[in-house]
Amino acid sequence: MPCITPPTGCNDRANRVWYPECYAANPGAVTDWAPYIQCALNDAAAAGGGTVLLGARAISRYAFASTIEVGAYDGRISVTLRGTSLTATLSVAKPFAGAGTNAVIVNPGSALETLTVLGNDAYRRDGAPITGVAFGGNVRSGRARIENVSIQRFTEYGVNFGAGRIGCTVSGCAISRNANSGVLVGGVGSAGNAVVNNTIYDNGGDGIDNGGGSDCTISGNYCYGNGWRNPGGGDDHGILLYAGGSISCNGNRVVANTCYKNHGSGIKAYPDPRKAGRLFGNTIDANECHHNGVDGITVAACTNTRVTGNHLHDNARAGLYGRSAPSGGNTASDNTWCRNGVSEVDAVGWSLVGNHTC
Repeated sequence: MPCITPPTGCNDRANRVWYPECYAANPGAVTDWAPYIQCALNDAAAAGGGTVLLGARAISRYAFASTIEVGAYDGRISVTLRGTSLTATLSVAKPFAGAGTNAVIVNPGSALETLTVLGNDAYRRDGAPITGVAFGGNVRSGRARIENVSIQRFTEYGVNFGAGRIGCTVSGCAISRNANSGVLVGGVGSAGNAVVNNTIYDNGGDGIDNGGGSDCTISGNYCYGNGWRNPGGGDDHGILLYAGGSISCNGNRVVANTCYKNHGSGIKAYPDPRKAGRLFGNTIDANECHHNGVDGITVAACTNTRVTGNHLHDNARAGLYGRSAPSGGNTASDNTWCRNGVSEVDAVGWSLVGNHTC
């Protein structure tokens, strides 16, 4: 690495704060900040943990051309990469020279906070797309956080939880204009993760795609304008619960989200009928879904789904559409629906209790 030994007193070791500018001989001339940020992160980890702070010195925009990894892979050391505000920006250089396909990796127990990660629609040198931020570490590891971060314009996902992640959180973020889904939650062994209080908009795929995660909380998010990569097909949604292959998607809580003007449905739950994975025991509660390209809520071939207290209006097809075998034990109660294009509710074999027309 081109890093220099930091001058005495440049880092604030007493308060466990490190600065990437301390590792560059001439910070104003740096065109790739990845090695300098990584040196600061590595020194923080070697000291037992701490914070690497961006935007506190003369630099506010950090161009970088290879993957930045926050914290220890095995989760033994916790490190936070933090900006002084959202004006502190990690900006991907074109083309991305790193060997990986993730711009930033946050390892177990570590965090990314209060900054902007800008993808600039960049690809890797070999043409592979780039994901903004991914959770790393061993399978069945977790407890990592992405908090108050703006993640924009990546050629793959904004955030990818990955397989086997446990108890990871994305909260208070703005995730937009990524070519695929804004947030990809699921994967084999993924459980207990949370996507809460984010604004997720104008992504090419789903706003939030939980493709096989169980016991996850998806709450308080605004998901709008997602699904532009297939505008006529309605295949991408505000929030998706999906079971593909042998992976099931069970026991998730989709609560108090606002989903509107997505090209597909506001919220959709369904398995791949050709595969063994199933959706069982999911709760969809107190959401508002309106002006979506298909339904407010679509539930297909799921069992024991609880749809309660939602406000579903002005969607192109139905407020609630619940069809496709095998289904059973599904309940819709205390929902309000109106002004939907074809029908307010089209739910065969459901228990419908205490619902209202607004």
